[in-house]
Amino acid sequence: MIVAILNIDIYCDTPGSSYRLYANDDLLTERSFSFNSDLYIQEQIVLCVEPGHHRLRVEPLQNSAIFAKNLTMIEGDDTVSFSLS
Repeated sequence: MIVAILNIDIYCDTPGSSYRLYANDDLLTERSFSFNSDLYIQEQIVLCVEPGHHRLRVEPLQNSAIFAKNLTMIEGDDTVSFSLS
């Protein structure tokens, strides 16, 4: 198992909206925005994963535009990779 630490920025167009963050198909967290839409949440995620490619996914829980960008791995090695879907 490889320990990987990731940063990801989560943006939302509507205060009070909620989202879930998944790694592959595993739920990592569920959060709500309680501030203006010109701000974002920077999640720092610590994962223990097998070598290979892994997928992160943001799922909105309401009809709002929630999206993620700026995924960076700040700790880990070259046997693992991550992408946003």
